Amino acid sequence: MTDPDRFTLIMKCLPGIVRQIVRQTPSYSEGQTYVLPLLKSILPGIDSNDLEKIEVTLEVLDAILKLVPCIDCSSAVNTRTDLTEIIHAKITELLAISIFSRKVQQFAASFVRVMVKAKPIEILKSLLPQTCEHIKNIVNQSQMNILMDHTGDIELTWYLTLVRELVHARYGTLLIYKDIIMSVFRQCIRIIHRHSYETIARAAKYLLQSLTQLHAIYHLLSDENIDESFADFVPIRVRFLI
Repeated sequence: MTDPDRFTLIMKCLPGIVRQIVRQTPSYSEGQTYVLPLLKSILPGIDSNDLEKIEVTLEVLDAILKLVPCIDCSSAVNTRTDLTEIIHAKITELLAISIFSRKVQQFAASFVRVMVKAKPIEILKSLLPQTCEHIKNIVNQSQMNILMDHTGDIELTWYLTLVRELVHARYGTLLIYKDIIMSVFRQCIRIIHRHSYETIARAAKYLLQSLTQLHAIYHLLSDENIDESFADFVPIRVRFLI
């Protein structure tokens, strides 16, 4: 917001509704999700060239921080084991329901590739079935006309991009979803939009690479327990599995 008078007027109204925003009631349970975005959005109000703007901004910050305790939880990762599940759920939900612009798609796609290489089973289970279902619904609802559209569809292109990155997973995890993966290729291989066609072609390339690569299941060439004490086990007498 560039209009300082309008910004100041809104800031004067915010302290009166802050309590309703941060409270979690049955009638309005999503208010707490807007607290952090609200805090970030009003920080530009701290402008050394406008004392009135600073004053109303600090009033809003004071009203929020009196109701919401600010606690440093960075050390919680050392004691809690369930935090990654919450993060995983929020990230997968964001990727599954969001439609990104073409520039942002490349960044998000790289992010998905890293996740699927680190945790292929969990990421595929969370994203692949619903992504393929979205593609199927988009194509069916357009009665296949979307495949003949030269301008393309940003939603379809994004879900195809997701599939392209998800097939980087190891072959063992991909085989579970072979039917839905092949259904996507059968539906979209005739698409004429250039960017979408390149995306589905690269997905086919990455799928073939994943299916033909060899992955080590066990990194040692021995079935001996190398962590035992030297009283029970001597490494120079190890029996190799070759």
